[in-house]
Amino acid sequence: MPSVSRIAVQFSRCRAERRVHDRGLGERDDVRAALDFLASEFPGVPLLLAGFSFGAWVGMRVGCEDPRVSHLIGLGIPVNSTDFSFLCQCNKPKLLCTGETTNTAPSKK
Repeated sequence: MPSVSRIAVQFSRCRAERRVHDRGLGERDDVRAALDFLASEFPGVPLLLAGFSFGAWVGMRVGCEDPRVSHLIGLGIPVNSTDFSFLCQCNKPKLLCTGETTNTAPSKK
């Protein structure tokens, strides 16, 4: 595998400080800004985008649309409360992981 730059999307500290979010719209802008930064620092290098929980949903939405992102990783994905159907149209390699004992796990699905 060639060298890959990566960015991890994590919003829990930001949410804890502001205690608000706008359903991913502003957070998607944050991810795009981070991708712009990485692309300027590492021109021509494929970008890997990873996120945890809400950050996985936000990051994967942006990563599917951005041609600079080559791979997606979603950890602790909130499958019980969030729509990930957009991934069906995304042809990029993906790694998706969730647990059995979390409030986002598909315990009954």
